[in-house]
Amino acid sequence: MEQAVSLLHAAKAANASEKEAKFDNLLTYVRGVRAAPALFEELLPLVLEMQSEDNVHVRSFVVQFIEESCKRLPQLLPQAVTALLEFSRSEDITVLTKAMKAVAVLFRKTLVFVCSEEYEVDSEDAIATWNCVKESFASMRTHVTHTSAKVRNSSVLMIQRIAIALGSSEQNENPDIQGEEENAEESWTINCIPPCHPVLDFAELKALGQECVNQLLSLLDPSSSTPFQTMLCAINCLGRIARNQPVFLGEIEPVLSAACRNLTNVDAWQLSSLKSTVKSTMLALLKLPRCSAYAAVLVDRLISLGASTQAEAARRIMEKEKHKTRHSAPGRNVVKRQADPRLQDVSANKRARNAPAPLIDLERIPQGKPPEEWPPELVTELVLAAMVNFPPALPPHLIDVADTPLGMWPERLAFPGAHAKPINDAAREAEVAEDASAANVSSIRSKTLQSARPLKKDTIQQLTQEAVLRILHGESAAWSIRNNVLAKLIAMGDVCEGLEEEIVKYLLVAYAERHELAVQILHEVYLSEHASVAERKGPKERYWRLLHAVIEGLLNHSEGENAQGGGETRFLTKLLSEVPAIQDKTMTIVSSLCDNENVKLRQVGLSCLRALIINRPACRSECLQKLLGYTIWEDDSIRSTAIRLVANKLFSVSFLTADIQSFAVSNMRKACKVDESDDVAMKDASAGDEGDEGKAGIHRHLLHLFLALCAQNHELLHDLIETYVKASGPVRTAVQGCIGDMVKAIGPESPVLLQVISDFPQGAEILMLAFVRTLTDGGNVGQHAKLIESVKTLYSRTGDARFMIYIWQALSRNEIESLLPKIVSLPQVGVKAALSRVLHCRPPPIAPEKLMVALHKLAPSGKELTMKKIADSIEICFNERAIFTTQVLAVVLQQLMDQNPLPQLYMRTVLVALKASPSLTDFVMGILSRLISKQVWNMPTLWEGFVKCCRQTLPRSLPVLVQLPPQQLAKALQACKDLGPPMA
Repeated sequence: MEQAVSLLHAAKAANASEKEAKFDNLLTYVRGVRAAPALFEELLPLVLEMQSEDNVHVRSFVVQFIEESCKRLPQLLPQAVTALLEFSRSEDITVLTKAMKAVAVLFRKTLVFVCSEEYEVDSEDAIATWNCVKESFASMRTHVTHTSAKVRNSSVLMIQRIAIALGSSEQNENPDIQGEEENAEESWTINCIPPCHPVLDFAELKALGQECVNQLLSLLDPSSSTPFQTMLCAINCLGRIARNQPVFLGEIEPVLSAACRNLTNVDAWQLSSLKSTVKSTMLALLKLPRCSAYAAVLVDRLISLGASTQAEAARRIMEKEKHKTRHSAPGRNVVKRQADPRLQDVSANKRARNAPAPLIDLERIPQGKPPEEWPPELVTELVLAAMVNFPPALPPHLIDVADTPLGMWPERLAFPGAHAKPINDAAREAEVAEDASAANVSSIRSKTLQSARPLKKDTIQQLTQEAVLRILHGESAAWSIRNNVLAKLIAMGDVCEGLEEEIVKYLLVAYAERHELAVQILHEVYLSEHASVAERKGPKERYWRLLHAVIEGLLNHSEGENAQGGGETRFLTKLLSEVPAIQDKTMTIVSSLCDNENVKLRQVGLSCLRALIINRPACRSECLQKLLGYTIWEDDSIRSTAIRLVANKLFSVSFLTADIQSFAVSNMRKACKVDESDDVAMKDASAGDEGDEGKAGIHRHLLHLFLALCAQNHELLHDLIETYVKASGPVRTAVQGCIGDMVKAIGPESPVLLQVISDFPQGAEILMLAFVRTLTDGGNVGQHAKLIESVKTLYSRTGDARFMIYIWQALSRNEIESLLPKIVSLPQVGVKAALSRVLHCRPPPIAPEKLMVALHKLAPSGKELTMKKIADSIEICFNERAIFTTQVLAVVLQQLMDQNPLPQLYMRTVLVALKASPSLTDFVMGILSRLISKQVWNMPTLWEGFVKCCRQTLPRSLPVLVQLPPQQLAKALQACKDLGPPMA
């Protein structure tokens, strides 16, 4: 109680974006509460206070809570129906559809409650409650023409439920109510309304139900222009009404039949869909015995729709259900007969006398034909159907069945006990006479038996084998009975010896359909050979011969049909999982499949190993080790298949995880050569010769299983890093080249991977760089905030700017400019990779001209950041011609000119830009004039570049030179002799 109230207050106090989730949680909690009336009584007033809220999610919750509370406690209806009436007038689609569903559910509840003894006859609450519900329904039933399809369909469904609620069918005749509602009150019909009820009028309610049906029928009128989806919904609803209220079938059937003929304003596919829906509705009605009065009409309509076969099948289902209902009715007279003294089992006679109705329709027996001319299929089906009625002991009416004419067998077999005589004195006297006659017949039979001679053993075996073959190649409707009989006959080794080849041949012709028979035969043969070992002599090999013959036949049959393998071999895995036992020869066949050059046969072999591991504990360890051996196979095709099988199918199995993980970790250590002591491993790490690199490449296949498991269990990354730190240099390089797929599979959201990146041991820097590079190769770095945070944490701990290169896109301009000194201090390969990455980001975190200006503003510091490295970085930018176009270079030169003081590399940049884009000559002349105004001769480095630029741009630079003071002009001519002749 307190929890529900607290959830309600929390939902009311939540902001707009969280209200929907909060109220959904509260509604889920309330629906899960069982038998707590006080909860609904306390919460309903609090919920009703929110009916005027503007938030659509709040009002939807109020409607759903009203529905739930009134379903549980109908006495709350007087408090809630007024609010429900207000919601029925809502203009919001969501609230309106919820209100329709609530009215559809509570309409019957209201009728039942008003009729109950909860109200006095003159209660005003009953009248007000009923009027509100009725007015709500009247308001919402007009929305069948609403512009929203959701509202239209909800209105149609509501009208359908009300029409069913206002029907007069009894509970045992109403299949939909039985299947959907479990409460006894849901069987209520308008027939339950007492005469002269002060609130409810039987005639009025019956007329309202008729109006609902007529309103749905009007939607199928061609002149109504009803949308296609609403027409489909109306057809389905009319079908449900007809199933629950067959009295309306006479009105509904003609409209459904005409709906497919009179529509001209729909597309061809829509008309086809409508016909299919009408056809399905009529077939469902035809199957119901309660609609049998309209069976002929429905069959004719279905034939006109092209469903004659389905109509006949549905009619047979209806007749069968009618027959079953008629014979299972209570109070049926059971014919009794005095027990025959020749029978020992009295209970068996009682079961025989109370046998069920016949399973074979006697009308199917040909009239006027002797039994010898009856179809074999009919005779077989007749005998198999009669087996169901056979009691454990011989019934009395079949004692003399040998003397019964064959023409009377079907009737006697189909109706056990039907020919029994009533128990009376005359019957007893007749029994005595029959016993005397039977004694005479018995003496005659005994003399006949004395003259009989037993058949020879070879004859018996031949007859039995012929019978088995007839059953084997025959077909029967009673498939399961046939398989049971056939399997037991084949298990009789003494009489069926030598039939293995014929049996296997029969199974392989259509193994997909005969797999279950094959398994059943193998089980019966196995049990027959091992049930009584002490009584049997000699080796028992029939089971193994049959099993291996089927396996080899499947493989040969597949190779004969399809040179690529496959075919029936897909059943080999299933066969090995279901047979009772396997042996070494079976494992040899599976191993040969795994080693086969045919890719598909190899996959079948590996799948067989997987099935044996899962389903056969006895050989699990052997098969697992064999399968794991293929995961480190040098052949890439078989290794990759085995790895996928182990990682994706077996590693998640709880009883296999530890063994698989131990195997993978052990081989990973072997690949990295750290099985020796730490001293030896560290010594190898310092060697790093070319031979070790070759060996590392040889052992790479040992890593692949472990890397695949890392993608499943991220905790294994700790083992990888621990081993990597101890490995030699060449081995580390090999590991770095193998981890790409693993890191991509783990993804940048893995908590374990992010923790490893932010806090790795010393010596794993290069591996972490490979991790970060792989994770950021997709380009959407900004979407992974946790990865960015981990890399920044790593940088703050180590100060290694190489890690920041891969998250350029997620950094601000200030952060990039602060990182430039450390980036430029890296080797030229790293600088080139960093600058190329930032320039090619889309969108770039810093504009190209801003980056160039930031590089010029760098000041040399120590041996790491020299002027040469800064110049080389600027040169790398210049090489990106597609980015640093003439316009961009002009902007760069202009922004650098505005710097105070001017960068030392400014004139060098001007010369490089002029060489890259000669069209900048006029722009550069303006720059040189501005440099004169800034007294460039006072800046030695820039003055030297100024003179070189003037010489390079002769004779265009002559107007600039004449602007120099005489003394500085003389120095320029002295510094560059080439300027003299043009000046003269």
